[in-house]
Amino acid sequence: MSTKAAVIALYILSLLVGVALWLSPLYVHNPLQGLSSGTVHVALALGVTYTLLQIITLFLFYAGLKNFKEGLRRPYNILCVGLICIALAQLQTPVVVLLGAEWWFTSGAAALLYIAPNIFIFAGLRSFLHLLDIRSRWTSYWIAMPVVLVLPVISFILPVKLSATATTLTAAHAYVALPMWQMGVNAICAYMAWRIQNTMGRAYTDAMRWLFFAMLTYTIMSLHFVLLSYIGYDATSYGRSGGYLGVFAVLGTVFVIAGYKFWEIGVHTARIANATAVDVVLYVASLATNTHEVDPILDELRRITARLTPGQPVPSEEELALSKVYIGLENYLITLEPLRKLTKEDLRRQVNEQFPHSNPNDPFWQAIQGGQTQSAQPSTTATLAAQPVHVQSQQ
Repeated sequence: MSTKAAVIALYILSLLVGVALWLSPLYVHNPLQGLSSGTVHVALALGVTYTLLQIITLFLFYAGLKNFKEGLRRPYNILCVGLICIALAQLQTPVVVLLGAEWWFTSGAAALLYIAPNIFIFAGLRSFLHLLDIRSRWTSYWIAMPVVLVLPVISFILPVKLSATATTLTAAHAYVALPMWQMGVNAICAYMAWRIQNTMGRAYTDAMRWLFFAMLTYTIMSLHFVLLSYIGYDATSYGRSGGYLGVFAVLGTVFVIAGYKFWEIGVHTARIANATAVDVVLYVASLATNTHEVDPILDELRRITARLTPGQPVPSEEELALSKVYIGLENYLITLEPLRKLTKEDLRRQVNEQFPHSNPNDPFWQAIQGGQTQSAQPSTTATLAAQPVHVQSQQ
């Protein structure tokens, strides 16, 4: 069974477990007398389902880390701790139901477990930005945190409504302040994921795009809980039934897709037939996590493609020039790439798998395999290939 098929099977199984718990005729203790038994079943089912989805996500994230350097593992480990904290926060519903600990919800203490996830996710993405040397005032702890703390302060001024899960004003305010704070933090996290997506190479675009979608979904989910708190959970059947908790299943789904896309970075399934030397160079360039660092090496590629008309074969002399660009990119990825671990053998194998139908007799391939690049006339690209490309120090 392929990894994709296994992930889909586990995802469906997680949903089926949730549905089975929801429809289960077994008696479930109801610690909150203001809620129906059906609502408690919904909360129990979604709490377990979301936890299972996060386990799948964590597996995919960690499975994909083996292809990267130690520097990237730190931000992803922090990010994964945040995901674990979300899963643990969701597990508190089944635990409270099993233990009959009504006070945990009615006092507002349940909100506390949702604070840590956002702090870890923020820290993980911020660390990721620093690895790529992306700077923004909005990612500073000293600016971001005070700004987002304004939102929960405002929530304590506005009137709130009591509900079955918030029987005191303190609890009701806590259940409004938390999602307002989360909304601000998650919006900044979505911004950071968007900046990362726009900086990294094409090979990483899908993974970062889905991470951005996940944080955007988390932001919208927080807004959704803020609105429900002011409308009143008991004011509509949507709130009384527990259906509002379904947003966690949506969030879990987006995180699973992001995890799969991250794992997929190291798997090259799209094979290109009739590829030119330009295609090969563009593919190798897409493996760089920071596209700004390899941009100077691609100047020769831009010069060549600017003179070619659509569909025109690449002349032999230009293929030799492109082989120098390839060598320059290869040197960078092997020696200077800050995040991903690549050897010359790994890179050549990936290129061969990606372009299995290429003609080995083309000057481009012969130059790479036979070392003709070294005897060719020097150019700007050759100089860049021979000299180290400056990578800014990571913090």
